[in-house]
Amino acid sequence: GMTVLHCSGALGSEILHSLGPGVSRGSYHPLQSFTSLPAGTVPVPPYVVAIEGDDEALAQAEQLAAATGHRAVRLATAQKAGYHAAAVLASNCLIALQAAASRVMAARPVSNLSADTLKPRRERPRLASARTAWVRTRWSSSTARRVP
Repeated sequence: GMTVLHCSGALGSEILHSLGPGVSRGSYHPLQSFTSLPAGTVPVPPYVVAIEGDDEALAQAEQLAAATGHRAVRLATAQKAGYHAAAVLASNCLIALQAAASRVMAARPVSNLSADTLKPRRERPRLASARTAWVRTRWSSSTARRVP
């Protein structure tokens, strides 16, 4: 049979209902920001991939994550919206907060500090590691099914 995985972090596999019978449905959401990178650069693996769907889709998603060096975390469909909201807050809001702090610092200098002090550093490995640790802690609760 065929398996179809979408990559939305907020939507569950039910959005694929129109595919008809005989198709396994699921979602495969990388918990990783993808920005413009220089040619030949690979985003920082390993990162967490949130997966959801029927049994066959979950098996395929786990295989894909393992083959690409990532860690799959199973979510129930009902958990997708909360998971995505938490991921957005942990990632996007942190970056926006750092940018706002830099603007405030630039407007009101403090001795021994500059706006550059507060600019986000390009330490993606450390950020990715912290984000992975946060997800591992958050989604290892009894409500989530973890992949060892």
